[in-house]
Amino acid sequence: MPAARHRGYRHVAAAGAYVAHLSQVSFKGAGRALNLRNGRVLVRLHPGFETLIGAHVKADPLAPARRRLMNPVYGRQVQKRRAADLASSRRRRCAAGWG
Repeated sequence: MPAARHRGYRHVAAAGAYVAHLSQVSFKGAGRALNLRNGRVLVRLHPGFETLIGAHVKADPLAPARRRLMNPVYGRQVQKRRAADLASSRRRRCAAGWG
């Protein structure tokens, strides 16, 4: 079966969205073993994957967005906006009777 990119699919990034990942919390101690195993499976199932990913990492298309997130002033603005969005969402849920 042809790779997704040969079928017209492509990865896109929502640079304005931020999801915090806290140091492999989801997989606890199994994280490293799963990463190693899954890496071997990817290489076996998708020859050329490492080359493709290496080129992507070298091109670093998200560098400008990452620099904005790392900027302390912008980071504080994101945190304030996120807190306001969460409070607003909570008020809407309560008003709708969702807790």
